[in-house]
Amino acid sequence: MKKITISCALMLGIFAFGQNSKEVKVRELMTLTGAGNLGVDASKRIADAFKEVYPNISEEFWNEFAKEIKASDLEDLIVPIYLKYYSEDDLNNLILFYKTPIGKKVIASTPLTMKESSEAGMKWGKEIGQKILKKLEAEDSSVRVELPPPPMKMLSK
Repeated sequence: MKKITISCALMLGIFAFGQNSKEVKVRELMTLTGAGNLGVDASKRIADAFKEVYPNISEEFWNEFAKEIKASDLEDLIVPIYLKYYSEDDLNNLILFYKTPIGKKVIASTPLTMKESSEAGMKWGKEIGQKILKKLEAEDSSVRVELPPPPMKMLSK
């Protein structure tokens, strides 16, 4: 019975160490790529949009709020996702890749490509919405559909 208990404890310890080692690698990858910082940058853009909707709110409020946004909070939410989809070997290869010149270029250009891709996606989505409206109106002249205002504008009501 002792042997079984010791064996189980050892296996559990090895499994726990393996998971911990894998989590350490995920966190290294996130640090290397700046994943958490990308989230902080996105939250700043969201806050800037709110500033436009609420111009009477003091700058001190926004500065205090910005202090509450931490990359580590986002990383804590993302780590389990990476653990779910990437093996330890995958993580090792990703870490090696991001340490190469092209990997470093990907890291450096990601904030810009994400921002521009997001803008392009919003533009594309708006165009699709307008095409749908035109087709609906052409199909049935009684249909008068209007796009809702952007979400940030709805917050000001």
